Amino acid sequence: MKRIKILLLFISFLYCSSIRAEEMVITLNHINNNENWVEDERSITIAPTATIDGNTIRIYSNIRVENASILIKDKYNNIVYSNASIAVSQCHTFKIYDLPEGDYVLVFEIGDDSFYGYFSY
Repeated sequence: MKRIKILLLFISFLYCSSIRAEEMVITLNHINNNENWVEDERSITIAPTATIDGNTIRIYSNIRVENASILIKDKYNNIVYSNASIAVSQCHTFKIYDLPEGDYVLVFEIGDDSFYGYFSY
């Protein structure tokens, strides 16, 4: 009976530590790689929002996008993670593992448009 109580206590600590995780917003800034691009007030602009929750990065956009890719760079500008999503969606989800603690740059690319934001892991 005592072992069961200790086991239940241990499991409750695991759940409590996962409850503390909260989704943090990563502010994304726009980079335009197309030199011939002219801002058109008639077109719909892509306004993505990125969040990180534990080891999950989600990128939301106001329109459905496809062929989105993500890069994560460390403070030395080395690429520590890259992934691409071919799905057509307004929310792209990427799982990251084995990323050491530190400061990183998230680069989100859709065609000629690039967005970047800073976060700590």
